[in-house]
Amino acid sequence: MQLLHILFNWLIESVVSPKKAVPQTWLDIASDLYFPFDNQTQTHLEYDGFDLKNTITKQADVVLLGFPLMWPMSKEIRRNDLLSYEPLTRDSGPAMTWSMHTIGFLELNDFEK
Repeated sequence: MQLLHILFNWLIESVVSPKKAVPQTWLDIASDLYFPFDNQTQTHLEYDGFDLKNTITKQADVVLLGFPLMWPMSKEIRRNDLLSYEPLTRDSGPAMTWSMHTIGFLELNDFEK
């Protein structure tokens, strides 16, 4: 659902002509989408109930929030997302997965990761 939320916002902000008003229905849909977040760990979740310690995932969609979707978040949350999902992501996942981790750490000026 979080990817859908981001895409709706991207559509509203980037694709719809600035000369045209965005229909209120689409604004309501975008603002009402649920976006899971763990306040304790300050980490975005793949879905409600996602176990940040024991769940293996093919690709962490959360990592795509920072790039290419450019979802606004603090550097702390961005780093938490990257560090939390790095050990949970399968090595055999899509090729894009690890390049997105690399881009994320470079954005944070972490050249060691």
